[in-house]
Amino acid sequence: GSGWKLSRLELEGNPDWSRIGSADSLLVDGFWRPMALKGLKRAREQGVSTCGDMGRIAGNEELLELLDYLVVPRHAAEEVADSAGPEALKALSGLGAQMVAITLGPRGAIYLADEEMGEIPAFEVEAVDTTGAGDVFHGAFAYGVARGWTPRQLMLFSSAVAALKCTKLGGRTGIPDLAETRRFLEERMPQEDLSW
Repeated sequence: GSGWKLSRLELEGNPDWSRIGSADSLLVDGFWRPMALKGLKRAREQGVSTCGDMGRIAGNEELLELLDYLVVPRHAAEEVADSAGPEALKALSGLGAQMVAITLGPRGAIYLADEEMGEIPAFEVEAVDTTGAGDVFHGAFAYGVARGWTPRQLMLFSSAVAALKCTKLGGRTGIPDLAETRRFLEERMPQEDLSW
């Protein structure tokens, strides 16, 4: 569906929750928990896929139970396991999401979906500004979820978008478009089927 965004003022007032039903995916984080919880509950009622960008596990349990897709940074994964590796993926998957992923910065990312565990190395780029790289990773991930992509496709696309963002100054001005991201992937992954 077409994207929509609510301002903080609208969120603190009386947002029109009916719009969630027209979305293909909903991305939340743990910053405005009461609003995120309302949105996730509504999304579940409407059959909308839910994605979570969670910087912490502790305190977000109620949100975590409503997520189909959970992506966390290394430090959040280390809240549930000794290291941000396969054990952490398994522990995170026990929280309820059908797919979990851990972003590892320049080391790439790892993921677990059903029985498929995978690793996506970080794309090597000349980084100019990493501001917003995590945010665009999560936005690209939610876009892919809305398109029904496989776990590997989600991770490749999100990693490519984040890498491209780092090649330009500015948190928003550096965000690549779909065509730029596809060209980037085609150049770096010629053996991969990118028909999605």
